[in-house]
Amino acid sequence: MNSVSEKLGSTVKAARKEKNWTQRQLAERLSISPYYLKSIENRNQIPSSDLLFKIIRGLDISADTIFYPEQGRDCELVNRLHILLSRFEEYDIELADSVPRRFTAERARRRNAAQRQPANTRPGTRAQEMSRRGGTFI
Repeated sequence: MNSVSEKLGSTVKAARKEKNWTQRQLAERLSISPYYLKSIENRNQIPSSDLLFKIIRGLDISADTIFYPEQGRDCELVNRLHILLSRFEEYDIELADSVPRRFTAERARRRNAAQRQPANTRPGTRAQEMSRRGGTFI
């Protein structure tokens, strides 16, 4: 797969399949014939810039997916995440976004609390190791 048209076709096909759409369904959304869509996906047909814009918008994919296909797997993951996020309302996204921030804040709080403890009472110190083993620490 070396040519631009082959990369474009495979990208369009993969995005269409990701949405579980048939060629007919996507063609209807784009107001083109299924045969023309098939030629874009399989026969190296390059669409006009207007149609390319409609494809990007119709499949709800990033233009980077089309213009930078060498980004490969990372770009696919970003597109999948974009599709998933488009299914949620703003409140749901804000709620999901707050979870990692809370974990990060809690981790920082614990780290700060551990640093405030005297060195010989911190978890995992040599004094604790010795007392656990029944020995003394000098």
